[in-house]
Amino acid sequence: MGAKISTLAIPSGGRPGLAISTLHGYLEAFEAFGRRVEVVLVDTSADPDDRRAYREGLRALRRRTTARLRYLGPEQWEALAARVERAGLDPELVRFAGSDPMGTGQAYGAARNRVLLDTLGQLVLSVDDDVRCSIAAAPHQRPGLALFTGHGPGYDNYDPHDYWFFDDRAQVLASQPAVAIDLLGLHERQLGRRVDEILAQFEPEAIDDTELRDPALRQHIAAGRAHVPITFLGLRGDAGMYAPTWHLLKTGASRQRLVATEDGYRRALASRELLRCVPCPTLTDGRWYQGTMIGLDNRRLLPPTIPVMRYEDGVFRIVVHRCLPDAMCAHLPWTALHDRPGATPWAEGSVWKTAAWTRMGELLVRLLLRAPASEVLGDRAARMRALGQHLVSLGELPVAALFDVIEAETRTQKQRYADHLQQLLRRHDGRPRWWADDVRRHLQLLRRSLESDALCVPLELRERHSLPRARQLVRTIVARYGRLLRAWPELVEAVRDGQRPSVAVEHLDG
Repeated sequence: MGAKISTLAIPSGGRPGLAISTLHGYLEAFEAFGRRVEVVLVDTSADPDDRRAYREGLRALRRRTTARLRYLGPEQWEALAARVERAGLDPELVRFAGSDPMGTGQAYGAARNRVLLDTLGQLVLSVDDDVRCSIAAAPHQRPGLALFTGHGPGYDNYDPHDYWFFDDRAQVLASQPAVAIDLLGLHERQLGRRVDEILAQFEPEAIDDTELRDPALRQHIAAGRAHVPITFLGLRGDAGMYAPTWHLLKTGASRQRLVATEDGYRRALASRELLRCVPCPTLTDGRWYQGTMIGLDNRRLLPPTIPVMRYEDGVFRIVVHRCLPDAMCAHLPWTALHDRPGATPWAEGSVWKTAAWTRMGELLVRLLLRAPASEVLGDRAARMRALGQHLVSLGELPVAALFDVIEAETRTQKQRYADHLQQLLRRHDGRPRWWADDVRRHLQLLRRSLESDALCVPLELRERHSLPRARQLVRTIVARYGRLLRAWPELVEAVRDGQRPSVAVEHLDG
């Protein structure tokens, strides 16, 4: 038997009613299978009334469950900052890691960093507050195990999932019924295990490694070094994506379902409702990553993500890949219900309009990938420090020089992306017309956008600031995240040596 998941983490902010309701559903499901976990609710709310509502909701829930409930809000995080300062570390790094001292209003990764520092030494299931404990099997579930990786920086073998598209939530729910199952046990079959141990559970003929394209990972597996620190479930319900652009890149049966008719294609590009999953347990290199429900092996050092701006999941996957080159992610052939409140259908043209902008997280990914392999060596802590120093050095450049680097990396990445789209057009002979028209429009806008200086400035920043101010903020964020990465191993040890940042509900004040 492998190690057990001991903690359920719920990152949330400004949605106390939703978070408590979601948490209650998981606790009921766990208790039905005799599973008892500790819970930490991570609250990033700025509004004191919201924070009070979270605490009151946890107290009410405590009267209905035997689970140990903990709370980690802004007050507890500030106490941690004071504690690490007494230990000789920079408290501003703690504030940047787990809150929003820059006032961006977009501290999406801050809660995930709080989860990491509060659950050191544990296997953790982290679930967003709008991911309900409604678990369904993959529509095409089959026995066996698959290995699926890309090779190099391109877009081939990027996404291991199959997709089904729906007009509304009712269709999604009718497609696959929810079942009672030990959710923690599903993750524990792979989480924290060596890949060779996982492979040994299957007959050789049940293992499909035809899509294992990364020779380095193949070597890590053969040497017994490859391991699984991250597990995912699939998703049904809201897509959890900013736009349907990735639908243009679908392949295989997913593409056939998407483009079969023009009417069905247009409806899929408007509706956010879908189902995505793998058919069997699938070990990947982590190119595709969405942290709505994620199992984490936090017994050994894991890196922080960028605490502010969008695409924090993409930044995390790249830092994991650079710091843990022998790590693989396990995707499980089950789905959870993503019940995002207030989601509206994608606007017409959303599928191609993303060519006109970039996000802060995407910019950071390009800079992280720029770090030479010869400089990112050693154990995971040494690699983390080296990556951090790489970003710090970039953040110390004058703004104009930094943006020369950013522009060069952006042009390289966008050209690679455009080449892939052109390859898809050739592969499918420009058919069907409705799909090909969107791809060509997307490419046309991308080429025009590359002529504008604004493309290299993250959309989140230029929507709120002048271009000169936005560029200054990019420089600040790059440098701060670099310092956070560089100091993270020492920060982890300082936290490990003291009390957990979170507080048991029965000891909360107010």
